[in-house]
Order: sequence, then C-alpha cells, then structure tokens
Amino acid sequence: MNDLIRKIREYKKDIYYQNIIDKLSHSNDDLSKIIKQIQFQKEEKKVTKYRVEKKFNGFHVSIHRKDKDIRIYSEQKKDISIAFPTLRNHILNLSDKNFIVDGEIVPYDERGNALGRNELMKYMGAVKQNKEIDDSNVKLHIWDIVYYDNQCLVSLPLEIRRKYLEKLNFDKRITDTPGYVVKTRDEMENAILKCAKMPGSEGAVIKNMSAPYEFDEKSSAWIKYRHLISIDAVVIERYKKTAGYNYLVGIYVNKNELKQLDEKHIQDIGGKKILVLGKTFNTDKLVDVGDVVEISLEEVWRHVSENGIHYSIHKPRFLGKIPATKTSNIDDLEDIVTSVGAKIQEFENGFTVEFDLEAAKKTIKDWPQWVQSPLKAIMEKNAWMPFVIQHHYRGHALKEKENIPEKFLWNLKSVHSDLRCFLPRNYEKIKEGEVIKYEDAKKVDGLCFGITINSPPSVDKTDEVTNNAKNVLCEFKSPIPRGWLYVEGVARINDPGSTKNAPALFVIVAKGEYTCHNVEDHKIVLEFRCRKGRKNMAVFEQAEKDYIYIKNKFSNELKDLKGSFSFTINHIGDKHIILMNHIKEKGERVVTKETLNYIFEYTNNGYSRKQIAEELSVSPSTVYRYQKMLGLV
Repeated sequence: MNDLIRKIREYKKDIYYQNIIDKLSHSNDDLSKIIKQIQFQKEEKKVTKYRVEKKFNGFHVSIHRKDKDIRIYSEQKKDISIAFPTLRNHILNLSDKNFIVDGEIVPYDERGNALGRNELMKYMGAVKQNKEIDDSNVKLHIWDIVYYDNQCLVSLPLEIRRKYLEKLNFDKRITDTPGYVVKTRDEMENAILKCAKMPGSEGAVIKNMSAPYEFDEKSSAWIKYRHLISIDAVVIERYKKTAGYNYLVGIYVNKNELKQLDEKHIQDIGGKKILVLGKTFNTDKLVDVGDVVEISLEEVWRHVSENGIHYSIHKPRFLGKIPATKTSNIDDLEDIVTSVGAKIQEFENGFTVEFDLEAAKKTIKDWPQWVQSPLKAIMEKNAWMPFVIQHHYRGHALKEKENIPEKFLWNLKSVHSDLRCFLPRNYEKIKEGEVIKYEDAKKVDGLCFGITINSPPSVDKTDEVTNNAKNVLCEFKSPIPRGWLYVEGVARINDPGSTKNAPALFVIVAKGEYTCHNVEDHKIVLEFRCRKGRKNMAVFEQAEKDYIYIKNKFSNELKDLKGSFSFTINHIGDKHIILMNHIKEKGERVVTKETLNYIFEYTNNGYSRKQIAEELSVSPSTVYRYQKMLGLV
C-alpha cells in the first residue's frame, strides 16, 4: 500500500493545470464572483465542462482497500478505521477489486438529517476511551477515485475518473455525491443553487471535468461556494450612492420584545416599531422605504448593555425585494448568533468585553472568517494595523499573608499575555501600503481579535512571549472592541478581567503595528513592528496603593518583537490546540503537529514516558510538557 501511495504522489509532480482555473479562489461565498470568473472555452469542438456537487458537512476521508483490508484515513493522514466498524463492512462490498476513493463521512439522525462534523468527534473520543462504538448512523459519500484494479487514475481527467466510480456497488450507507455537469454560466448558477439547497448542504463544490486528480483538498481545480444565511428585513432608509444604493434595514418587533431592547436602536415607521440592524452593501437594485427585502449575511452579533440588547449584521448583501409583509424576528437572529455569530457586552465606561469573559476563551477548529477575511486584505495590500500585548495579572484575597507585607489585601500570582490585533470594519477599502498607527486606531471604525497567550502561567516563571517563543499554548477570544488597545490599570472586583474574590491588573508590555504574511484555516502568521520605550510603571504604583501585591513586574522596557510569529491550530485527537511559535531559524527544533499526535496516541495506548521519548528522539521532560498541555497528566 505504501508503494502505491508513493507512486501516486510521483504522478502529482507531472500534473499541469489549465490557466482558466489557476486564477480562481479556492473558497468563495459570492456566487456572482464565481460565475464571472469561470471561463467556458470552446476549442476544436470541445467545450469546457464543470461538475457542480453538493458540499457536505463532515470529515473528508481517503478510503483504501487492499484485498480484505479496509483503511480509512483522515485529511491529516491519520488512520481512523477503528471508529467506523460497520461502515468498513459496507466499503468492503463496494467492489472485489482494490481501490482508493475520496469522500466525506457524515453522521445522520433517525430522521435522516445531517448532524455535521462536530458530531463525529464523539467517535474519535470513543476510540480513545475504549468505549463501544455504534456507527450505524454514519454514511460515506464518495466524490472521486484515484486507483482501481491495479490502475492508477491520478493523471486522468475527472470526466474519465467518474466512469470508474460507476463500477462501484453503492448502497444506502455509501453513495455517490449528487451533482450536475454544466457547460454554461446559466447552467452553473442553477446547479450551484440546487446543490446549496439540498438537505444538509453547506453549499457547492465546482470541479473542472478535464483536470487530473490532486491530493490537496484545496486543489486549484476546485472552487467551493459556501451559501450564506439570509434574513427578511424592512427598508428604513435609502441612500443614493455614486454607483447604485445602499439601505438601512431592520426587523419588526412586538411590545414584549421591546422590553429587552435598547431603545436607541428602535425606530417608529407608520406606527410600527422596527429594530435597526445596519446598512447593506451597495446594490444597483432600487426599492422603497417600507419594502421587505431579502438580505444575505455572514454573521449576526448580539450586543448587551445596561440599556438593553441590540443586534448588528455583518457583510449584508442586498438580494432584492420579496412579496412579504412580515420580516424575520428576534428568534431568527438568536439562531444565527448561536451558530455563526458573537455575543458582546458593552459597559458605560467606554470599553466592551466578551459577553462571558471566561466562557469566551474558545478552543476553535478554524480561524473564523471574520478574522481571516480582514487579515487576507491586510496581507494582500501590505498594510499595517495596530496591536497591543497586555500582561493580565489575576489572583486571590490574602487569607494568609504568605510572607507578604501586612498592608496588602490581594496577591495577584497568575499572569498571562493578551494579544489584541485591530481589524478595520471596511477592510475591503484598505489601500496599498496603508498604515494605521497604534495611536490613531481610536479614529477608525473596527474591532480586535484577541489571543490569550498562556505564558507565563505564574509570576514565578519566565515570560515566553519573546523572539524565541516555542510552542506556547494559546486560546482564542471573541470579538473585542478597539478600546481594549489602550486599557491598562486596576480592574476592580466585578470589573471586566477581575475575579469574584480579587481585582486584576492590566499592563501594556508591547504596542505598535502588525502585518500578516499567511492566512489559512488553521494557521496565521503575523509580524510585529513595536514601539520602543519603557512600560508605564505607574500602574504598579497604583496597584500598590490599592493594596494589590505584584511579585514580578518583569522587564521595565517594552517588548521589541522581531520577526514573525505563527499561530497554528493543531487537531490532536478530539482536542484543538493553538500554539504560538516564533518563525524558527535554521537549527531550531519546534514540536510538530505529528509529534503531538504521536504523544497523544502513545500515551493513550499505555506507552511509558521514557518509551515515547525514545521513539520520538526527544527528552522525557519534553514528553511530559506536551502530555500536560494535552490534558493527559
């Protein structure tokens, strides 16, 4: 089998892709852009054809059959066969020939509704815990084949590979992927919309029928369309623009809903109360105030303040007027907030924090699109945006003095670093080489994404946010308002950042501008351009006046972070761990995702720390460090 895989990989080197698809984006949520980019060429009576397929919400897998042996490999090349025992029996019946196929594993409920990829994680967990596994509700949907009956199919076009798929014996548990072959733009648009509306669909995948096989799911021969959520809204105001219009929109609300809403975001039109949601993107479509229209969007955020609740919509695209008198309601918005939105709480003193400060520290599977999209714009335009790193000290009330001077009431023994990076709201309008200075972020509409860097874990340890940072454990925070770029000082009990039993302290330890060098679902690379100077030591003096004991203030100088830093989401078993690394220099050793996987697997299989260290050629202390990080000890 290994020889076969090696042979297929060698074929990959010789693959040549047509120019008409090399320029296409791998993932796009704008249907009109996809349709405009794709070229249907006619050469020597040959017409360029595409196959539009349903986009499933599951695990991408590669299935290998050699004689009676069935192996299921994840996208990370991990053997997950043991998690799907009954599915393997169905795979065995696909053909009596040896084969390698690509597809998607999807779980379903009793009614046949797709449950999504998150549900699949329990199968991985059951394997680790040696629990009995029932995979009877899991199906495999096959979309490609690369090897069949001693024939390597990699260099063949998809159109021919599809004929080999017809040789397989599909059943209720293992199916072909539904799709349509199209030859024109109109046919493609209809096919994409049909696939996107299929039950359990995330959208559509468009594949060039003349392209050979490519191992990476981000093949240049593939274009993914993710359909957006839509709501029905009423037009409150219309604004004339140079090219078309945009609209202020909202939803109708009733008397009971008004009680919880912020009245500053309520308007009265024709005796009806309307909750204002925001403005749409520009459109050439003309409608009137009071018309009900359909809006597609990426996210909805719920904002909570002492004045009540309001909602904001993000990337709202105007789809058109609809024949309706009712709009979406609050429950509809809440559903979207729960699935693809954010919850933010606002305070009178001008800064905003996560809706639930502790619960908002997220272990995420992918960098969210609201982070990726602006970072890509920053990267493409070689722009620089403001950032800050704050030390966040936390601790407890002093019941026993612990050799601490009598006057102190609290001991802040724990400290971590909070990185906050500004993202402009109108990132699509970033100019080439634009620089928004740290001091000027207050004047620009936008927000921050935050990363908690768990270093150091206490004031007794060295601060690892340095130019030599290696595998520092991080956590992701929900959207953060720009005001947090400048926050420092004492947070009193019940203030954001404090605990129930003690105040907290924020100290700015680095500030300046950052740019982005790489953006992927699982990895971002940032470079920081830091201000030089001294930290504001007055915050420590204020802490002492407030009877707060701080043992370690670290360096008096602001950090000067040179070079680039990567933040990588590593999928280790059923865990999703973010690690920060200074981009390694030649000779530096940084633990890889594969090493973490091995440590996870070996530990769960009963290997001793010494055995694991010898197997991976690392020290036992290194193994212990990452076992602790993975929650294994």
